[in-house]
Amino acid sequence: MQRKFFFLVYLFFCTKCCCQQLPFVYYTPREGLINSRVRNVLQDSSGRMFFLTYGGFSIYDGTKFFSYNVQSGLSNDLVNDALEMGNDSFWIACNDHHLNILSHGRIKQLATSTDFSPIINKFLKTKDGTIYAAADEGLYRWKSGIGFEHISIKDKNKEELLYFSNMVEYNGWLLLSQWVGPQTKHLVAVNLSNNKIYSVCYQPGYDIKVKNNNTAWVSLPNGFMEVDNEKLQQHILDLNPLPAQVGLTGASPGSFCFDKAFNTWINYGSSLLKITAAGVKETISREQGLRSININTTFFDREGILWIGTDGNGVMKLTGTNLRLLNNFNGATASSIEALTAYKNSDTVWMYDLPTHQIICTDPSGSKAFPFTVDKSVHKIFKKENALYISCQKDIYLIQDCREPSAYQHAVNIFHTDSGYLSRGISDPYGNIIEIYAITDSSFYLHSLVNGKTSSYTKIPFLVDQLVVDSQQRLWAATRNNRLMVYQLDAEHPSHYLQLLKEFDSKELPDISPRSICMDKKNNLWLGTRLNGVFKFELNGLNIIKQQQFTMQQGLVDNFIVTLHCDNNNHIWAGTQNGMDEIMENGKDTKIKNITKSQNIFLFISNIFSDKKNTVWALSTNGSVIKIAEKDTGLSSTGPAFFFNELKVSGKETAIEPGHTFSSGNNNLSFSVAATSFMDEKQIRYSYLLKGSGNNNWSEPVNNAVFNFINLAPGKYILQVRADFPDELYPSSMISYSFSISKPWWLRWWFISIIVLAATLLLYFIIRNYYRRKMGQQKMIYEKQQAVEQERSRIATDMHDDLGAGLTRIKFLSENISERNITGNDREELQKLQGSANELIESMGEIIWAMNDKNNTLEDLIFHLRSYSITYCEENKLNCSFNLAGSIPYQNINGHTRRNIFLIVKECLHNIVKHAAAGSVIFNITAGESLVISIQDNGKGMSNGNSGRGNGLINMQKRITEMKGSFTIINNNGTKTELRIPMTV
Repeated sequence: MQRKFFFLVYLFFCTKCCCQQLPFVYYTPREGLINSRVRNVLQDSSGRMFFLTYGGFSIYDGTKFFSYNVQSGLSNDLVNDALEMGNDSFWIACNDHHLNILSHGRIKQLATSTDFSPIINKFLKTKDGTIYAAADEGLYRWKSGIGFEHISIKDKNKEELLYFSNMVEYNGWLLLSQWVGPQTKHLVAVNLSNNKIYSVCYQPGYDIKVKNNNTAWVSLPNGFMEVDNEKLQQHILDLNPLPAQVGLTGASPGSFCFDKAFNTWINYGSSLLKITAAGVKETISREQGLRSININTTFFDREGILWIGTDGNGVMKLTGTNLRLLNNFNGATASSIEALTAYKNSDTVWMYDLPTHQIICTDPSGSKAFPFTVDKSVHKIFKKENALYISCQKDIYLIQDCREPSAYQHAVNIFHTDSGYLSRGISDPYGNIIEIYAITDSSFYLHSLVNGKTSSYTKIPFLVDQLVVDSQQRLWAATRNNRLMVYQLDAEHPSHYLQLLKEFDSKELPDISPRSICMDKKNNLWLGTRLNGVFKFELNGLNIIKQQQFTMQQGLVDNFIVTLHCDNNNHIWAGTQNGMDEIMENGKDTKIKNITKSQNIFLFISNIFSDKKNTVWALSTNGSVIKIAEKDTGLSSTGPAFFFNELKVSGKETAIEPGHTFSSGNNNLSFSVAATSFMDEKQIRYSYLLKGSGNNNWSEPVNNAVFNFINLAPGKYILQVRADFPDELYPSSMISYSFSISKPWWLRWWFISIIVLAATLLLYFIIRNYYRRKMGQQKMIYEKQQAVEQERSRIATDMHDDLGAGLTRIKFLSENISERNITGNDREELQKLQGSANELIESMGEIIWAMNDKNNTLEDLIFHLRSYSITYCEENKLNCSFNLAGSIPYQNINGHTRRNIFLIVKECLHNIVKHAAAGSVIFNITAGESLVISIQDNGKGMSNGNSGRGNGLINMQKRITEMKGSFTIINNNGTKTELRIPMTV
């Protein structure tokens, strides 16, 4: 009787099934959807999603919603269907007699020759390109250049059939659904070869879909049926029940669809039913996170994502069902799973539910729950063969046979403590248990339970959060105070079960405050930290070598790593305070996948395990369980479409035309791009390179798909944009756009040419005027000089004619008188008179020579100096040598300069005769840019005491300075005087 009771209890709890929370993503008007009542969902050739609503329609490209309604030019807010016609061109059917065209983001009305458009409910483009329209007024076909052509379809009573709401193409036929009344629909078949032969099935059908191109399903009030293909070829429309193994019976379904694996998804208004090809059913309702009670439509896009259009809750997206949030196992309103254990060699998972005191066993056949009579908190469940060890904080209980329900009522307490508490632990490959044991005096130990009995307490320096056993039966423990211990496990000697092999102190281990630890299949050690993410170490014997560090900067959801786990694929799973990440290594490349963040789930993950099928199980601190099954996405390796979807120039939207040239005043550009992948579109990262800007580096990848360029300089540019997809679902995609910014008018060639020409003319006139003025001034100076020279010539002539004649007469008279016999003072006076007359004649000759413009050349000056010097030296009994180096250039020298040069030379000769007591004089003259006159005598030289005597040298200095020249006197075997006069004087 007792065994029968426990069997009934076991049977009761086996019927319980867990509630699985699916990661739905919601799009409502808050996110940009134009209206929350969604009638239909479509996808165009570029991958953009179309949401047709009661208040217009929205296009979603993964980055933003582009919405259209009556204010945008739409004829009516109630949108029935849309059809892609070409490159960014669509027909939009509203619930009125207008056909709208969406072309490059603009709405306009399509005008036809008949000026008529039916109220279209459904478009269909057949395989041969013919466009049909199912309308309130019947069936229509589009005829180019004319418009919609009516195809008459009558029933057996020869009455015209109207109000077609849906249609599909099937084996050369059009299958149409006719709306007759609130509860009545007719199915109609029209042969595409002549549009005249048809058949009517008077069974009401709500939805029609073609499955795998070989069968057409129809949803009926009492379930589903399929079209009889053989009879259809005989022009008879008939329906057959589906094969019994499909199992599609029951309540009246609504719309339905097929996914890539040809699973059937059926809409029951407030829930969805998924039926696999094998007939396995799964219901998705409010308990799984489906918040709508009015589902209008379901649609699978090219990535296999399920889109659910609702009447009031917007659009829901389900990217996949491999991740489940299990938050209710036994009908309770909130999950409170306290302990979870899975093993890599088993597909059974064990959990403990605290409020109901049940141990839950989950395997591929379902879930079983067993009452556990101990009313205590459980932190760990260990399994050894058929036995279970239930570890509480102060006790360990043994369930000797986990397959026997009654064993849970007779759990044996095999360990108890009052001085401390047990926390996290691990079991070795033989089922022996090692747990962390802390006592009240803040001492910490490793408590070992070998063969079901306490074997030892091993003291450790500080608190340890997680333990790991490697392939060589070594236990690794990292303490919070940066110490790492390695123990050899020896189950054959329980009293020495843990033998310390090595302890790494804080100097050998980085200051990282470890919180978690695991070992991968390549025997690499992974440490999770409090603030610094995850560290990977390579083992070399008992030495560790740091290899890599992974933080939020590399993609982790958080740097606080609570737990680590390595699965059968050698992937590292990191549980953090904000969720769970998967670290995957492929050679030298490592990628990090944000498992929970991508599904908008943020939980404190406390434990992670994986089972035999590599299903990953994670436990959060709020009692929720995450189940992640391996998933083969079957995604295309080419990736989604990637394109420029919007260009704004100075804040104004502009058509995107490659190679376009923008004016210099419109050099503020804003580009928007989109990659139509909806797996986790918010995590797609974009970067750009603007060639022509002088910066040849790519920008840092960001989630923002808008790139702004302010005040671009004139020139040619190529904008390259790259999209990197989350978790490397697809290869990186790249697009480019070429454009140019024209120069402003003041930098155009014609304007610059005008400016250059005007500047040249202005410069020409300025220079011309300058030189004209200068020439005028020079002419005036020349005329003035000429007048002066003429006046000087006149004066010289007058002096020569008048004064010269008078002085000569005085000279002759004095000479005549001196010939007379005159003695005494009179003779002396007469001789003085005679000398003065000679000096005056000589001086007057010099003045006349200087004033005479016929002597203005350098050659005249040099010859005059030579003549004078030789004559003067001969008169004073000096040998004179006159040397001229090179030819004499033609150079005009004014009379004032000639006179100064002559007087300086004359003074030099006078000094030589008067003071030097010399016997010879040598003249060396060089004429170039400067006139250099060197006068060398062989006299006694000039002493310093005599150098300042008299006014001769002072006058010489004044004259040479006036001519901007210089002279030097050198005593060396006589006196050498060198004059240097620039020829510009």
